[in-house]
Amino acid sequence: MSDAISTTASDLGSLREAIERLDRRLLALLKERMAIVEHVAGAKLQSASPFRDPQREEEVLRRVRHIGVELGLDAHRVESLYHAIMEMSIAHQQAYVHGLDAVPLRVAYQ
Repeated sequence: MSDAISTTASDLGSLREAIERLDRRLLALLKERMAIVEHVAGAKLQSASPFRDPQREEEVLRRVRHIGVELGLDAHRVESLYHAIMEMSIAHQQAYVHGLDAVPLRVAYQ
């Protein structure tokens, strides 16, 4: 280990505490995102839009990959993370709608 990067046991503990604080903030932001996702689900119900929108999902992935690269992150890892976040968001939308007392009837025909 170089002199510039020396880590003692107490430094490691402090670094882990800093990571735990960041994890808490990340999870709080994810919770905030899920609250907004409930409003998205409501808007989708009002407009009779499907939960999945492949074009929008690709736009989101393209945007976060670009931001990730700008921040020096691995684009593939960022995309993988956001795939998981979007799946969580879709599942949350579905759970939110299933939990509503009254869901508008949607009629489809060919």
